[in-house]
Amino acid sequence: MKIKHIILCMAAMLGATATVHAQTYNDTVRTNTWSVYVQGGVGGYGDMRGEQFVGKKYIAPNAAIGVKYNIRPWVRMGLNVGWTYLKDADKGTVTSTTTTPNYQVNGRTGTLETVGVRLQNRNMTQMLGADLNIDLNIMDIWHNRRAQKFNLWVGAGAGFMKGWNTYSNTWAFDANCVAQGNDHMNIYSHSWIESDQVKHNPSGLYIPLSLSAEWDLAPKWTLGVIGQYKILPQERSYMPKSMWDAGLVLRYNFVGKKQGIYSNKSKYLKALAALDAARMAQENCEKSSANLQRMLDEANAKNRALMADNAKLKNQPAPEPVVLEGGLVYFQNASSELTPEGQQVVDRVAKAMKELNGKQVMLIGSANTPGSTTLNMRLSKQRVQTVKEALLSAGVSESQIAETYAVGEYGMTADEACRRVVIVVK
Repeated sequence: MKIKHIILCMAAMLGATATVHAQTYNDTVRTNTWSVYVQGGVGGYGDMRGEQFVGKKYIAPNAAIGVKYNIRPWVRMGLNVGWTYLKDADKGTVTSTTTTPNYQVNGRTGTLETVGVRLQNRNMTQMLGADLNIDLNIMDIWHNRRAQKFNLWVGAGAGFMKGWNTYSNTWAFDANCVAQGNDHMNIYSHSWIESDQVKHNPSGLYIPLSLSAEWDLAPKWTLGVIGQYKILPQERSYMPKSMWDAGLVLRYNFVGKKQGIYSNKSKYLKALAALDAARMAQENCEKSSANLQRMLDEANAKNRALMADNAKLKNQPAPEPVVLEGGLVYFQNASSELTPEGQQVVDRVAKAMKELNGKQVMLIGSANTPGSTTLNMRLSKQRVQTVKEALLSAGVSESQIAETYAVGEYGMTADEACRRVVIVVK
């Protein structure tokens, strides 16, 4: 197995991994990005607490603005500020009659009958609320789907709502009394209108639930439809028990010029083809630690056989050949310290390199996948440096260490065998 082939295989693995991470539209547009939005529509509400109204409930207009932060393609957090105008009124008139006996009309006694007709009964409330919320993207279950621009979000949160309520009544009254005797008839008649208006300022907590379907018109612009249901669990007079609304949402996404690489269909299909090719390359080149050790063993065995054959061709007794073999130096979890076994590998390689002064080696350090990408890259660099310093301390010259590479967790798995430095003979 040629060393160049090993390096090309590892490069293909790294390229495949990088392609998988870079070629997803949502990974680019919806990872660590902000967006602002406006929405508007109509809605309604459940029963109003306090005064019980059984009249007609009018459709309520509503509007909202907000900001969202996309943490990953499947989750985002945000702040929403919304306004809704609620009102209701009686479907018809309400009549009430009261009777007052022994009512005096010009010194005569009669019965006063008062008839009241309610002409108006209105309850009008403006609600302003603000809430913090979190949304989950159902469509990201299929992360590598073709329809990356369509997303379906479900959300929940908690907020505070303030209301400005005006409750008004208007009544028309007719009062009539006839005091009639044998020699008299006294009549009393009076009509008037009474109006009253009471204002309240209720407030309380609410729980918003939402479902929105959104489509990217372009990487920076998103249009969608949204439905929301707000639960108001606290008992507050002149506040509804629940509210609902539905409408449109227009979103502006703060993404850079290099983000949203699939806004063009041809680029999108081209990127998908590249992604498929990268996956095939990764599948073909991905090797376990055992396979890598096998390749090194085969290369070392061929090297020894060639040296033995060379000695035989010269008709000389074959001396014990000095063979420079590569090797694998393994490390403990989250450590860059040499183990006794690793020191033995370094000592063996160093001894051969001092006798074969013209030979060079290449060091390739890696880490397994648990832990952050940044930490694993730093750890692989430290491991390469540890092996390099150990070789130099053992007498190997600086010029014999041709190249060093730190690949972090790229192309690796969670297997502990990925915590290593590969010593490759050039």
